[in-house]
Amino acid sequence: MPNAKSAALAPDTPVHRFSIQPVNRFRGASAKIKRPREVAHFSYDDNHEYQHDESGINYYIPPPMGADLKEGFETFKHYEDKEDPHLDSLLRALMEDKTGKEEVKADFMTWRGMMTKVC
Repeated sequence: MPNAKSAALAPDTPVHRFSIQPVNRFRGASAKIKRPREVAHFSYDDNHEYQHDESGINYYIPPPMGADLKEGFETFKHYEDKEDPHLDSLLRALMEDKTGKEEVKADFMTWRGMMTKVC
């Protein structure tokens, strides 16, 4: 019976290995991982207009057993993404929050692919 590792690879697939020796090649400065902190916030209203507040914050609450997961589907408003305003809104929120404050010194983690639009 094949194990999970051999079942995942085709017979002609080469196996690549990453050598960790010599270990001293990894010496040096590395990124410091710190507890995340909020540096700005923004929301979108029902018309998908930018709001500089926390009105759109929702929390996930698991549905009770037996709940109809189709409930509300008929009244759901889908926003057509002709353009992606999330990066603009993030930058706008940062600019509005920094008024009268010191510069935000932070590394950012965002949705997958969002920051690729900067380059």
